[in-house]
Amino acid sequence: VLVRVPQAMASRVRGTATMYRPANAAADRAMAFVPAPDGTMAVPTSGLAAGHWRLQLRWSADGHDYYAERDIRLP
Repeated sequence: VLVRVPQAMASRVRGTATMYRPANAAADRAMAFVPAPDGTMAVPTSGLAAGHWRLQLRWSADGHDYYAERDIRLP
């Protein structure tokens, strides 16, 4: 899953990306959310079970906290 933030903000973004599995909390995976200089970060999905997942992003930049989530269906 490719995540993108504005390139001008990328160097200041630090946070957490969580692949949340509503059907099985034990399957959740969290990782550092640190975009590349171009503003992108690939969140790996290898090894994740097929079905419904929710990508949750929490980050801070320039003294502000942000949160975003998106539902994802893996084949």
